[in-house]
Amino acid sequence: MQKKIFITKIKNNLSEAIFNGLEWIDYKNLIPKNSRIVIKPNFTYPAYKQGVTVCPETIEKTVSILSSLTNDITIVESNGGRNAWQAEEAFEGHGLLPIQKQYGIKLVNLTKCETKPMNFKAGKTDYCIPLPKLLLDETDVFINLCIPKIHCMTGITLSLKNLWGCVPDVNRLFHHHVFNYAICAINNAIKPKIIIGDAMYMLNRNGPMYGDPVKMNTIIVSNDVGSFELACCDFMSTNLNKITHLKTARKLGIVPENLNEVKLNITEIPKNKFYLKRTLRNWIVLTAFNSRIINWLFYGPSIGKILHDILYFFNKPDHLKVKDTGEGA
Repeated sequence: MQKKIFITKIKNNLSEAIFNGLEWIDYKNLIPKNSRIVIKPNFTYPAYKQGVTVCPETIEKTVSILSSLTNDITIVESNGGRNAWQAEEAFEGHGLLPIQKQYGIKLVNLTKCETKPMNFKAGKTDYCIPLPKLLLDETDVFINLCIPKIHCMTGITLSLKNLWGCVPDVNRLFHHHVFNYAICAINNAIKPKIIIGDAMYMLNRNGPMYGDPVKMNTIIVSNDVGSFELACCDFMSTNLNKITHLKTARKLGIVPENLNEVKLNITEIPKNKFYLKRTLRNWIVLTAFNSRIINWLFYGPSIGKILHDILYFFNKPDHLKVKDTGEGA
């Protein structure tokens, strides 16, 4: 299969931009008639926030285009980390209920789904994380609808990182110490066929929730996860070798060395200056992100709550409206 990338500025018509991107990757050949389509948007927050979550209009336009091929479309999300919010809140907060009524789509909370074990190697260690059977056994076409942005724990978050929300366990933060390998295993298990990057707004300086929204008016579409990751790194002027999970993905053969064999709709990927500036709290939480022991101390049921409350007392974002998810806010 020819790997393809489509990058375009949205001029006047968002639907046209998405459709042209899907046409570029020959989406009708990727989606057999009457396929069971599952779309996983990036809902880091239970309501739409520019640069933080996928724009509701992007979701609606995508569903509208796909509905001509099948009447079996499902949008999925898990509950927020540590049950900070319910997936149903995010569905409502992103205007999906009218979309459900108009197109007859399904909205599924992955946290409530039956699971089966996904076994993988984290380096030399055998590991297991449960994934929904819906995604593993009952999906024909998985579409990753992500938002490229800065992330204070992983550097950036693109399509691979968006798959972390497919882990239904609300305590998935306790798997952070194997994140680099786990996210690659999830990708290989789910096998996304289409990636749509909603870059209408992107988050700069910090993230995934508290950076600076930058209006980019851009749509990025690909039929290959690794090519999408590399193209977005170029788009954001980010050195992929400094993003640990992407280095792991390249080592495992998911991300290509370059885009020489990838067909682009433009001659050169535009470069935009994105950067990460971690706060003191980010640095402290980062130690927990990378260490299983510190993670349990920080987020565990006993001393962890005390340490966590102290940290938030001295450094809590003014605009925090839901409790911390442990995902690196």
